[in-house]
Amino acid sequence: VGRWAGGQGSRWAGEQGSGTETRNPKPETRNPLFIIHYSLFIVVLVATIIPIPGQWSVSAAKEAWRQTTAYMTTHVNPADAVFIHPEWIRFPYQYYAAQMNTPGQTYAAFFAVDENTDLDAWLNGVVEAGHPVVWLIESHLEMPDPERRVENWFASRYPLVTELYPPGVTLKAYAPGYQLKALPPEATPTDATFTSGLKLVGAEILDTRLTPAESLFHPPSNWIHVILYWSKVSADAQDTFPYVHLIDESGQVWGASLERGSDALHFYPPSRWEAGQVIRQDVDVNLNPLAQPGVYRLIVGIAGETIELSAVELASD
Repeated sequence: VGRWAGGQGSRWAGEQGSGTETRNPKPETRNPLFIIHYSLFIVVLVATIIPIPGQWSVSAAKEAWRQTTAYMTTHVNPADAVFIHPEWIRFPYQYYAAQMNTPGQTYAAFFAVDENTDLDAWLNGVVEAGHPVVWLIESHLEMPDPERRVENWFASRYPLVTELYPPGVTLKAYAPGYQLKALPPEATPTDATFTSGLKLVGAEILDTRLTPAESLFHPPSNWIHVILYWSKVSADAQDTFPYVHLIDESGQVWGASLERGSDALHFYPPSRWEAGQVIRQDVDVNLNPLAQPGVYRLIVGIAGETIELSAVELASD
């Protein structure tokens, strides 16, 4: 049964940047299965809040809700959506989001989905609210959505922004707002034209100081998230695919963008772009975990042509 939260007929939704609120003041009758799941997650939440002394480690972690919410607090924009699936896993996220003042409009909709669930009726409402990015948090899908129907709904329609796999949780982000009419104000303007017919008009570097190794979200390497904004300068622009590298003073590569067939330029190739469009492309640069502390350069290139984007400091801790 699906219940959409956050729009017309909503039952539950989060205020932007301030945890969650219940919008239906009348109590609902819950079936026994829901009560069991509710009780289970209260137990899980308590277990994550009060770890056994000396027993916690990344490898032993069951569900990294606190760390996942902390990541989202620094990477989610206020205009973004956070969609929690299934709805009853919202309790641990709600707890930490309220503490950390995590931004974004939060939705929780489906108790379970199957071939008879009208996903369009619910999920189109989230997209039509105008969120540039939808962050999809999923956990315990074995029974409520074993075929990952909600995830596939987003993946078949919008390019992937990023994906993380902390213990017990899956976090993926999709960009319904990847086709723009102008460069957004938060981007740094650039002016670099490549012979393929593409022009880099702006960029955002979300992480400019970090450690090269990472043990929770995608071990063993840390990632630098980069947002590139492209337009085309000729009607016959080629379907080329840029790369982003992290290099040292000698030009040696210590980080390279992950090749994803689901990013914006694969999802919507340049040959299909309209004149005047600005296309958002999200890239994760995978770092060599053995890179030494120091200042490196982040560059973007197409077929050997490169420009420098930013300096990045790799730290030891």
